[in-house]
Amino acid sequence: MNHWIRWVSLVLITFALPGCSTSADRASEEPTGTPSSATTSSPSEAQSAVEEVAPATGTLLAVQGSQLRIPGHWEADSQLLMQVAGHDPEDPLTFMTLFRFPQINRSIDELTRENATRRTWDFKLKRRADVTVDGHVASHLEGKVYADEYVVLFSTLWNGESLELQFNFANGEPKVERDEIVQSVLATWEFTS
Repeated sequence: MNHWIRWVSLVLITFALPGCSTSADRASEEPTGTPSSATTSSPSEAQSAVEEVAPATGTLLAVQGSQLRIPGHWEADSQLLMQVAGHDPEDPLTFMTLFRFPQINRSIDELTRENATRRTWDFKLKRRADVTVDGHVASHLEGKVYADEYVVLFSTLWNGESLELQFNFANGEPKVERDEIVQSVLATWEFTS
């Protein structure tokens, strides 16, 4: 139930406070009572998002301008106009959401700075090297947002809108397990007209 409350809160805050962010930057990635910093990287530093992981084979989820597959054993959740989601039925606090938001004159860097400092989170996310997904640069944020929840978030701009793919892990999954889930879904993420 706590998972759904956080998810609904995230959606409501995202729509209600799209431009809100804090300006505090800290150096640590792990929560210590203070947020961690968001570093920047240029599109020329973007890395391939897909490494040596097989693409996800589950249900195809789509919002206007974007589609992807969830892992084979996962279940699809909401399929709304501006968001789609899926979760691990054996571990419901592990889930992902693909959002689509209209944007006005915003860069990936601005969007990423705002996403790193959402007011609903206890800690800031750290910016990793940008990645290339389906030929497009996407920013990459990750880190703990609460003492017991880890988030991996990718954002990009497409046809005047932002597309954001967020993974939530709240069951203490090791990095190798998180990376496998994330990379398998990224291998299927495509941008459509």
